Amino acid sequence: MRFGFSVRLSSRILSHAIAPCVLAFLSVGCRSTVNAGPTTSLLPTPTTGEASSTAQGPAQPTAEDAVADGHSDARAFIGKLVLSEGSALYRVDVACDQMLMECTGESRRLTDTPALFVMPTWSPDGRKVLFASDLDPEVSDVLGVFLVGEWGGTPDTVASAGHDPDWSPTGEQVVYATWEGGGRLMITPVGGGARIAVERPFASHPSWSPDGTRIAYVADARGSGTLSVLYLAEAAADLVGLGATGFIDWSPGGDRIAYTSASDNKAELFIHPVGITPGSIGRAQRISTDGSVSYPDWSPDGAQLAFVSRYEGNENIHVATLGCTDGDEACQVDVRQITGAPDAETTPIWFPDSKHLVYLAGAGSSWRLELIDVESHQAQVILDHLTSPRDIDAHIR
Repeated sequence: MRFGFSVRLSSRILSHAIAPCVLAFLSVGCRSTVNAGPTTSLLPTPTTGEASSTAQGPAQPTAEDAVADGHSDARAFIGKLVLSEGSALYRVDVACDQMLMECTGESRRLTDTPALFVMPTWSPDGRKVLFASDLDPEVSDVLGVFLVGEWGGTPDTVASAGHDPDWSPTGEQVVYATWEGGGRLMITPVGGGARIAVERPFASHPSWSPDGTRIAYVADARGSGTLSVLYLAEAAADLVGLGATGFIDWSPGGDRIAYTSASDNKAELFIHPVGITPGSIGRAQRISTDGSVSYPDWSPDGAQLAFVSRYEGNENIHVATLGCTDGDEACQVDVRQITGAPDAETTPIWFPDSKHLVYLAGAGSSWRLELIDVESHQAQVILDHLTSPRDIDAHIR
């Protein structure tokens, strides 16, 4: 772990299995709630005035100083998570010792108005959270896209109708999907002024490449999800694969995409080389597993790929170690299971050291955040008493 180096851990939005969504229009590659438990949250509610203003006055701590009360002097703030839990968004500050042997998390509510909150994602600088919600009372039957500061407050509207938002790598623009016009991807500067980037039936799940030159997305033009890559400079798109479920993650170097494709009631994991110009899509490689795969997440060094495999009703986290880092040739792959509790372990997110993962674990209305060493398989609880977690994203130092 390199302390003091801020990293946008994951540009994708994390969410659970391919299942019917809370809102009917989230149909293609549906990224829905982790469980169907009650919406009552057991997380602590904010104290008076804690998240009631967007002002960043002197009483508000900075992210660098945000060490939860009770942490020993040997522990340091290493990062923050954003979690949609119940009917609110929460920030979870994480502090660990230098070896990550002991970590703790402290939560803070970011939103006051009860609503559906999904797909939260940190801005690249970690100062804002982008999310989708039915906050707008005038269009409460559809989702809109909103922004809130890292310490909470009144959200700002990015789009009154939209979903699946993602930041550009610079944090200056946002891409999101909307069902308007039959299906569109819209790009807008944070200050406003949206333009159409893609107009395809049921276009959804946009994911910006690390270099900002391409956007991967799913569309439904052929009756099943099609994964394509839009080359922004050329305004051209290439087809990557069919049967895409909406789980997409770019490799750190932006030369490959990991995604899941469904057939015969099973989602399989693929790695696809993707060049920087149209016509440079390489041949896909399938990562073999017994279960149905979701939530692929590249390690920061690009040498490993974490994912969830559901087999015989149980969900566990696996890690694939790859024998190559770029190019079109197939990788030698070593897949190992790293969790094995009787409940579900899902939504893995790498720490920058490529040696630890944070994830959600639980069942029914009892969930927790855990951290695991991928070599020793030693896990620890960061935060518990979660009842209905949906999505999670991280900004780790």
